[in-house]
Amino acid sequence: MSDNHQIIDPKSVKIAPVQERQNLHPLAKMILDKGDLTPDTLERILDLQERYEASQSRKSFEIARARLTEDLPRLIAKNKKVDFAGKGHRTSYTYADLPQIMRSVIPSLTTHGFFVSWANSRDGCDEVVTCVLSHRDGHSVENTRQAPPDTKGAKSQVQGAQSTVTYLQRQTLLSILGLVTSDAPDADEPKKNPAFIDINRNLRILQRLKKRGIELQEVEGFLLKTLDSWTAKDIEQIANWVRDKNDEDKEHEEAKGET
Repeated sequence: MSDNHQIIDPKSVKIAPVQERQNLHPLAKMILDKGDLTPDTLERILDLQERYEASQSRKSFEIARARLTEDLPRLIAKNKKVDFAGKGHRTSYTYADLPQIMRSVIPSLTTHGFFVSWANSRDGCDEVVTCVLSHRDGHSVENTRQAPPDTKGAKSQVQGAQSTVTYLQRQTLLSILGLVTSDAPDADEPKKNPAFIDINRNLRILQRLKKRGIELQEVEGFLLKTLDSWTAKDIEQIANWVRDKNDEDKEHEEAKGET
């Protein structure tokens, strides 16, 4: 049997120019359009292009993350309560469970092209959880935490391990998104404490103000405080300010009518 394989000089290989190269580094595009490639040149182009695409996806990630941060809820209400007695003391606290957190953030994540995932592993007796925040353009960041199984409340070893994993999933997600949770406000709390801060109430007030043509920047400029720090007393000040503002506008319109 004869061997008819032909040895081809790489220098003689011509690459036809591609009409559309939307995401190529300018230098890589120039070399490809020229058409003369050697294996060494091709390897350098691939390396250049990989680094360029990584840089572009990282920039896209940071821009989208800035917009995501503006869109995410400032606080997430706690919706679960733990209360049990053991070994001479009682444990009682509230927290936002994972479904509650996901319900609060998924709309914003989806809008801005993000998704989250978790990877679980073990380190000795510790459970290790890594939360990954990924963007549709390819870049991602991670947050990892670990802790031993939670055996409080007469949990089995398996239940304790799952409890810790769920806890770490919540904490890594909150951390990577820069969020905090807050106890749901008592309906009577604003009346009891003028310094009480209710973010949901403040957002509702803002929506009413916007319907009157008053923007957030104008209100924050009046109070010299951001929305997330408005107290019940501040809301009263805003109400008086809006009332005075409406009176001034009415007087101005009446004066214009007389002239």
